[in-house]
This record gives sequence, C-alpha cells and structure tokens, in this order.
Amino acid sequence: MSEVFVFPKTAKVATIGLETLKQSSMIRSAGSNNPGISRPLQSWELIERVREMIELNKRPYDQKDIWVELRASNRILTQQEMANGLNETNTPIDKWMFDHVLTKIDIVPKKVVEGLSPAVAISFNQRGIQITWGMNVFVCQNLCIYGENQISTYGPQKMPFIKQLNVLSDWINNIDHKFKADQEIMKRMQDVPVNEDWIRETVGDLYIKAINRAYKKGLPAPVNTSTLSTLVQKMNTEDISSVWDFYNAGTAIIKPENVVLDDVLDTTIAWGMYLAEKVA
Repeated sequence: MSEVFVFPKTAKVATIGLETLKQSSMIRSAGSNNPGISRPLQSWELIERVREMIELNKRPYDQKDIWVELRASNRILTQQEMANGLNETNTPIDKWMFDHVLTKIDIVPKKVVEGLSPAVAISFNQRGIQITWGMNVFVCQNLCIYGENQISTYGPQKMPFIKQLNVLSDWINNIDHKFKADQEIMKRMQDVPVNEDWIRETVGDLYIKAINRAYKKGLPAPVNTSTLSTLVQKMNTEDISSVWDFYNAGTAIIKPENVVLDDVLDTTIAWGMYLAEKVA
C-alpha cells in the first residue's frame, strides 16, 4: 500500500520528496494523460527535465524543498473509500492530486561564493508552468531568485514550453557570466548605506504601492500589504545598514509559509527589481 501523505495540522503548505510526488495522482486533461497545453507534462516530470538539463552541462546541483499547497490539492476518493474511513489524516499518496508544486534547484558555479549560488525556481500551477533563474541568497530556506529572468507558458512572459526549455538551456550554458553580473549588482546594493529614516520612507512607499494595487487597481506592487506587514513585524532595523541588508530581510519573509504559492516567484522578482532601482 502507498505511504500516507498528510498536511501538517493548521499548515497551508507542506514539503514532499520527489519520489513521493511521483506516486501521486496524475493530472489529466480531456482525452490526454497530460495536464493541458500550458503544462504538457506532470510536475515531477518537469522537475526531472530541468535536472537533466543541468546534468547535461555537468553541473553539480542541490534539489531544495518541493512545496505543495493545501488549497490546490485534492484527495481523489470514491464514496466507498470515504465510507471505509479514508480522510485527510490517512489518505495514501496515490489518492492525492497536487495542482500546484513549487521548488528550487541550486546550481554550483565554477567559482563558489559562500552564501550564494545560481538557482532555478520552478512553479507548476493551474495556469501553467513558470520558471525563474538567477542568483539565490541562502537566507532562511527562501525561494528568492534575484534578477528579472522569468518565463512562463501564460501571462506577459508567455511562450511555448519547448521554447522555455531552449531559453533555460541557454542560461545554464552561460550561468557563470550571469552569476558574476548579479554579484556586481549585489555589491552596489551593499555599498549603499541606509538608516531608519530610509527604511521608514521605503516601507511607506511600498505600502502606498500595495494599497494602490489592492484597492485602486494600480500598477503591480513589489509586495502586498500582508507580506509587508509580516516584514515590518519581523525585521530588526538595527541589523539593516545597506540596501542589500533590506533586500535580505525581505527574502527571509517571501517564502511559502508567508506568501501564497501562486505569488512567490512573481514577488521575489518584483522585490529584487524594486531595490535594484534604488542603486541604479
């Protein structure tokens, strides 16, 4: 019998191993074994495909946590199985279907830098497939990717899945050049000092942008009011002496426990771009 999968009590998200994920129920579209045009393979197949691309370039890598979300997960049970007592605490993994899966893969660069690495983040969701890549900072197991490299099978960056793979392959081939460029921007952010007045002014600007987005349908904001409130409550201003410190305070918050899975990758990109403009 398959192992039992359970979301932790009161948790909205959970982590799952790749081999366990592969035992879960397939998502199928009408007349096909695939989830649909915008995601032409299963979540575990997508993760394995990206890992194969990294391996082809002879790059060591580290598979990070794979996240699934309770609200986008379903237990596929018959009436008889429910009558026999299967519930959210004892459902086998092969009876679970996960419609949103999020993960990150850290890649080892040729020149190792402590606390940093190039990384690929992958979102398999109801809209399709989203992939981001760039520099990751090792802060609180976050999923933050610095930069603006983002492609998907839906939305403004929409492109066919095969083309997505070609673009990602090109980035992996040139990973060290991009990693060096990201570090140069990081250095500029480290060199710009900030004080409490700057932090208050920046938080105020972020609140205005978030409120305009939420209530006035304005331009997309780097973070929403909920995420910003969590940041303000948890950050220690005494530890923030540069723009880079402020960036890292945000990356410690922008992770699945605090941000809806659908928004994690978009938020990480927007957060980094907003602060990069401060030192442009």
